[in-house]
Amino acid sequence: MRRIGLALLFVLGLGAAGGLSAGVVAATGTTTGTTTGTTTTAPPQTIAPGVTIGGVDVGDLTSADALAKVSTCFSSLSYSSCLAPDWS
Repeated sequence: MRRIGLALLFVLGLGAAGGLSAGVVAATGTTTGTTTGTTTTAPPQTIAPGVTIGGVDVGDLTSADALAKVSTCFSSLSYSSCLAPDWS
């Protein structure tokens, strides 16, 4: 008898949890299907200002731009023209 009561409580608990989660989903207005309207896109992530790689300033650049700048500077003969100014 005790096992039946425990099993019944378990099933009732699962039912209550399912009902609660269904209520939360319904309250948030989650729907399936297509939506129309405008979408917003996040601006591209950039490296923090003041960051240098091997003396080359890559602050405020995207990772792709920083890679291109560092690659260009290290492959050129005028590496010193790419160095960030030393303000210390």
